[in-house]
Amino acid sequence: ATPGAIYRCRHDSDWTMDFISEGVVDLVGYPPADFIANAVRTFASVIHPDDRARVERVVADALAAGATWELEYRLHHTDGSTHWVFERGHACSGSDGESQLVGFIVDVSAQREAEFRLGVALRAANLGLWDWHIPSGRGAFNDTAFTMLGYEPGAWPGRLESG
Repeated sequence: ATPGAIYRCRHDSDWTMDFISEGVVDLVGYPPADFIANAVRTFASVIHPDDRARVERVVADALAAGATWELEYRLHHTDGSTHWVFERGHACSGSDGESQLVGFIVDVSAQREAEFRLGVALRAANLGLWDWHIPSGRGAFNDTAFTMLGYEPGAWPGRLESG
């Protein structure tokens, strides 16, 4: 089974599904048939209300640029829980010539929880954390690392050079 869900939908306010795989059950608790042509509910109805406008904006911006979109947002599950998901998609032409959206959605709740716990542990231990992406020369630092190096948080120029 594919982890997460693969979908094909219309670009409308409901995200009307023409196809969505069985993986949607793990994400929201509802069977795929509920979403096909909005038979029982819309996919928009399971997107967290605080995330809906951002999801619409990111997808619209990507479509206008002819690009692929990637974003994280929350979905409501039938058991009352909220799942953080990562979605990647793009537009394509459907068999009827209409533009359709295709993509995949995977649950990233465990990663989000791990990142949160790491942040709590780093703050509690007053530890600085940094990462250097050598090919690009880009560095990422948490606020404590900035302070330990004598900088105001966010003031580092963001580029490191190997000597």
